[in-house]
Amino acid sequence: MRCALVFVVAVMGGGLGRSSLADERLSLEVLTPKAGRYEKVEFRVRVARAYRNPFDPEEVDLTLHMTAPSGAKVVLPAFFGQEYRRDGGPPGERRDWFYPVGMPGWKARFAAAEGGWYSAVARCRDALGTVESNAVRFEVGPSARRGFLRASRQDPRFFAFDDGTPYFAIGHNHAFVGDAQYANGRRSEEIFGRVARNGGNFLRIWVCCHDWATAIEARKSAWGRSWAWRPPIVPMPGREGDPHAPKCVEIRGEKGETLAVSTTHPLATLPETHYVLSGKVRTEPGTRVVVVVGNRPLGEAIDSSPAKPSGVSRGSDGWVAFSRAFTTGKGQYWMEPIALRREGPGKAWLDALSLVEVDPDTGFVKLLKHWCVEDCGTVINPQLVDEQIRGGIVQGIGGAMTEHCLYSEEGQLRNGTLADYLVPMAGEMPD
Repeated sequence: MRCALVFVVAVMGGGLGRSSLADERLSLEVLTPKAGRYEKVEFRVRVARAYRNPFDPEEVDLTLHMTAPSGAKVVLPAFFGQEYRRDGGPPGERRDWFYPVGMPGWKARFAAAEGGWYSAVARCRDALGTVESNAVRFEVGPSARRGFLRASRQDPRFFAFDDGTPYFAIGHNHAFVGDAQYANGRRSEEIFGRVARNGGNFLRIWVCCHDWATAIEARKSAWGRSWAWRPPIVPMPGREGDPHAPKCVEIRGEKGETLAVSTTHPLATLPETHYVLSGKVRTEPGTRVVVVVGNRPLGEAIDSSPAKPSGVSRGSDGWVAFSRAFTTGKGQYWMEPIALRREGPGKAWLDALSLVEVDPDTGFVKLLKHWCVEDCGTVINPQLVDEQIRGGIVQGIGGAMTEHCLYSEEGQLRNGTLADYLVPMAGEMPD
């Protein structure tokens, strides 16, 4: 069974206390129970909540708190990441082909300078407070590694390893890394290996460029680029002029009335695979929206008139949800262009656009990301509204995709425990 992925494009506009007991909402697993000094020890942290932006420490701060054999305390930040596969892509393709494997999640990595037994717990701080995980232990033994690189204790003008071995940089400047550059990801790995085989130990990599290469701090959006940042992100209809209004995307374009979904890097797909494109649209009277993949319109045009087109469901707020299924062709490893075409004289808006892969054998779907819009009038406590909206989304996804009561012929509930009744947790929830 293949995993889902693909991309999502849309926008959104207490006191803290810690429990002294391990919380079931947070669990910690050490994947490397035994390692040598300065070797990698890896952890997996399971968090039973999904966050709008897991990279924002103001929204969620996840850390590991470790006690070294000597009693020293170490605080280690965790990180949120996605595993990818790189094999099985198009043969002879110069561009880097990455396809997600499983769901994104939290990890932590540590290299110990001290030998002996360590203990660790994870702590997660968010708007609901601070919770603490179960405790884990791992052992660190001897190794031949020299340690971390730092200013020399004997002469701070030079670098040295922890064991005192001096370090002299031998290498070169490795400029932009990107699909349109000489050094893409795969070629960069070859260059790194060649440098190491020839005695090199240093590379200076540029990460300050725009979206077309390694741009750590650049704006990356399907609606704009850092060098021409004019995205069609607007307040929700009826909330114009409100600085606190949630946001959506207005379907407009400089050429005609087509809004292209332009990801900053080519979007990898699998050949002959089923995908579903879904989202929400709102239109003014007399205006419709057509979903286009490649040069092919998918389904009927979508509008806000009382007569619903096929493949949509209407909400009381004037938004209509749509879903469009399609299958990639034989040998198709890259997503065709996606666009929303507006027809008619009025305005149209888009929200909660997502693309997922569907397993055709089981019908199993993994929703990797989902974005919603808060539109409830004057907001007194925005943080509380955000949490209520998230809770509603989790409950809705659970009811639609995972939760199901099973009864015997005698009417006896057969899955009355949480071991059998699948309540959505972090592994099932999108970001």
